[in-house]
Amino acid sequence: MDIQSLNPPIDLITNFQSLQTDVQEDTSGEKTRRLVTYLKEAETKSIAMKLHTLDYEEKEFARLLHEAFGASSRIVLAAWQKAHGAELDV
Repeated sequence: MDIQSLNPPIDLITNFQSLQTDVQEDTSGEKTRRLVTYLKEAETKSIAMKLHTLDYEEKEFARLLHEAFGASSRIVLAAWQKAHGAELDV
């Protein structure tokens, strides 16, 4: 199973380090949209990994990744929406 494809671009890694501040200061939603797009793409890739392996442990790991990326995208969106009092179109 190739989990390297789930690595975020280097500039998104810096957003993870200051996520709370970035979400609060991101009034346009551009940074948050980009982060959520990455998380959703990683969620899709992880479910594809699950479908392409026969090993039970790898399937379970991919399932957990899928759930984690999905939850992360929902949390980031909820944080942005709470900080700005509006929904963010992604």
